[in-house]
Amino acid sequence: MSDQDGGANAPGWYADPESGRQRWWDGTAWGQFADQPTAPPPPPTAHCTNCGAVVAPMAAVCTSCGFAPRSARNFCGNCGTAAQPGQVVCLSCGAALGGGASVPGRPGQKDKTAAGILAILLGSFGAHKFYLGRNTPAVIMLVGSLVGYCCGLVLVIPFLIPMVFGVIGLIEGIMYLTKSDEEFQQTYVEQGKDWF
Repeated sequence: MSDQDGGANAPGWYADPESGRQRWWDGTAWGQFADQPTAPPPPPTAHCTNCGAVVAPMAAVCTSCGFAPRSARNFCGNCGTAAQPGQVVCLSCGAALGGGASVPGRPGQKDKTAAGILAILLGSFGAHKFYLGRNTPAVIMLVGSLVGYCCGLVLVIPFLIPMVFGVIGLIEGIMYLTKSDEEFQQTYVEQGKDWF
C-alpha cells in the first residue's frame, strides 16, 4: 500500500487496488484475499506404539508389525518417539503414552493384586480367569471343578480334577503377583494369555 492508495500503512484488511476485493496488507506487502480458501489441514496420523510406524488413526492392526497400534508402550502414539519402560508421558510432544499399563483408571485396566488373590483363593473355580475376561478357560475350570466335586463325593478319582485346577490357580496367582504391573497388563490383559 502506498500514499496513492489512501496513505494507510497499518496492517489490516483493505480493498485491493487492482481487484477491489478485500486483501490483507501486512504493512509492507499484500497477502491473501479474505475469500481465498486456506489449505486443508493434513490428514490425521497416528503411530503404532509397538514399532513407531505411521498408521491410520482408527487402524485395528499395524501393517508393519502386526500388533494392535495402541497395545504397547514402546513408542508415542502421537509423534512416534521412542519411550522408556515405565514412562507415562512423551517427552517430545507431552501426550500421554498409550497402552495404559501403569496409568490407573484406563478402560480395560485390571489389577494384578485382585487377579492374584482370586487365583489363589478361588482358582479351582476359574474366578481369576473370569476377572481377566478369559471366559473359555474360566468355564473349563468352573465346570471341571463342579463335576469333580459332585462326582468326587461318590468316587475318589474325579475329586482330583478340582485339586489340579486349584494348584493351577495357586501357580497363576503367584505368577500374577510377582510380575511388574506393565508386564502383567501386557501379558494377561492386552495379549490375553490363557494359561500360565
